[in-house]
Amino acid sequence: MQREKDGPVILIIDPEQNISETIQSGLRYDSLHVVSTADEMEGIRLAQRTQPALIITELPLPFIDGIEFCRRLRNDQRTHAIPILVVSSDKQGQESILAAGANDYLARPFAFDDLLQHILALLPPEAVASLHILPSKYNPMRRTRRSILDFLEDWT
Repeated sequence: MQREKDGPVILIIDPEQNISETIQSGLRYDSLHVVSTADEMEGIRLAQRTQPALIITELPLPFIDGIEFCRRLRNDQRTHAIPILVVSSDKQGQESILAAGANDYLARPFAFDDLLQHILALLPPEAVASLHILPSKYNPMRRTRRSILDFLEDWT
């Protein structure tokens, strides 16, 4: 697992750059270092090179489906042990994506605190112990139970 001076590395793979940037902004308040890409093939290469503590991916992906994406990560010796959190609005595919190797599933839309709780549950204990989670009042993404999409509307 790679660590940066400001916390464990989380890889976000999301074709919607504005959502990825919004999530990154909130996670940085809580000592998490985020690397992101919009392309899932680049995401696989980044995972192989950087060995992040966690991969968060949004489904659907543009080039390969989520099941194939998870299988590729699980079948690669370099990435097979990295936890994968899948975020999607397709609740029908939850069972199949978990069976393909995802560790957790978060339905969209979601509040930032929900995302943070899923992240903390998936990170290794030593990574969680190194974090400096600020009280909600200091993180604008956590002050309310608003969804990530609500924050995007405010910023655009």
